[in-house]
Amino acid sequence: VQMALFIIGPYLDDGELAVWKSFCKYQVFQIAYSKSFSPSLSDEWRCLCQTFVDTVKQHKPHLLQKQKVHLILHLVGCMENFGPTSAFNAERFELFDSKVCAYNVFSNRLPSSRDIAQHFAAIQHLRYICQACYFSDSERYKFLFM
Repeated sequence: VQMALFIIGPYLDDGELAVWKSFCKYQVFQIAYSKSFSPSLSDEWRCLCQTFVDTVKQHKPHLLQKQKVHLILHLVGCMENFGPTSAFNAERFELFDSKVCAYNVFSNRLPSSRDIAQHFAAIQHLRYICQACYFSDSERYKFLFM
């Protein structure tokens, strides 16, 4: 993270540079992706995260609208409750969002819609049938066999 500054540094304005430096200086990246957590460091880490968010507020206030910047304030509390972030990191599940968006056809990609639910229900029904299961009351489940 600190080495990237040498590459992208010339392309950043003063505010962006200040935010990047504070991101590195206050070790927010190391805190967020640490493999271990020590409760004795909670107060220090909470202070570092708050200082980073204050730097963002001062130099690039529009970034505060980003959810991940706000979540940094809650990071240490989550680590106190659930352990290191590797235990509850959700980024791998965010890859599933592209699948959901692909099936979000009839709603202009804004709110979730019925077509998503119908598609995933059809997948579950297909899985059920492929596992050699059957429906004893075919009249009740006729919508599956159209």
